[in-house]
Amino acid sequence: SELLVRWIQSGSLSPLFRNHTTLGTIDQEPWLFGKTETLWNRKWIKFRYEMMPYLYSLAATTVTSGVPVNTPAFFHFPGDTNTYTRNDNEYFVGRDLFVAPVYTQGVSVRTVYLPQGETWYHWDTGARYTGGQSVTVPAYLGTLPLFSRGGAILPRGPSQLYANEFTPDFLDLHHWPGGTNAFVLYEDDGLTTNYLAGDFARTMMRSASSTNSLVFTIEARTGNFLPGVRDYYLVFHDANPVQRIWVNSSAVERVANRDEADEASGAAWSYSAEQRLLTVKFADAGLHTVVQADFVPWVDTDGDGLPDDWEIA
Repeated sequence: SELLVRWIQSGSLSPLFRNHTTLGTIDQEPWLFGKTETLWNRKWIKFRYEMMPYLYSLAATTVTSGVPVNTPAFFHFPGDTNTYTRNDNEYFVGRDLFVAPVYTQGVSVRTVYLPQGETWYHWDTGARYTGGQSVTVPAYLGTLPLFSRGGAILPRGPSQLYANEFTPDFLDLHHWPGGTNAFVLYEDDGLTTNYLAGDFARTMMRSASSTNSLVFTIEARTGNFLPGVRDYYLVFHDANPVQRIWVNSSAVERVANRDEADEASGAAWSYSAEQRLLTVKFADAGLHTVVQADFVPWVDTDGDGLPDDWEIA
């Protein structure tokens, strides 16, 4: 039952997400192994559908570029020879999401080598790591060690019972600091081949971030497909305290939390100092949109080019 949970975790970010048995083996529907395991299996099945905007966009890229949705570490880091031998059991989803599945029964931690030359963010703890080293992170049953590359832009939607069950009224855009980066969101009806006649939408998203500011640009949507009325929620991780937010040069109202942002009639933003999490809500009009954030300037006491709150005492 434990390894089935781990299998479902790992498979949640693969192009095909299936749970197989064969003749002469036990049944293994995800609800057959106890209440706790069922809850964890449900969590990762839901996660799969939440990540569908990202996975579907990657699948569209595969069609045009030939680059698989899942790749080994050395595919993106051929210059780091450690990835040839130290990442046999990890994989990338796109170029910005690194997965370290748990494949051994009874473990509660996972050690993983992070490719050099990048900054990596652990999803569950928010911890920031410099690449080129092995790190050990919690891996209790029900957790899947995930790492975002610095600068990553990962769209994430609501949980659905099946793909395209309903038209979502929001889309989260998770983003981590890391200089400049870009991502193309691809959408179509998910059912027909109408995309061949131009019934699709592509939206280019670009970011430029530093310790003092963020500029997040969404280019005008191209293509004929209309994804419906919705709001974007830019979710910026590891953010310094925020001074001001603008959307298309207009100042945005601050609210206490995301729940209040949901209720706001227009654009709104909130900041959690404890989580170092900035959330900015704004309408998806399909037009060129620029979100700007100013952060409280950081202090570098020892002059090493890193803010004091980035360094471990």
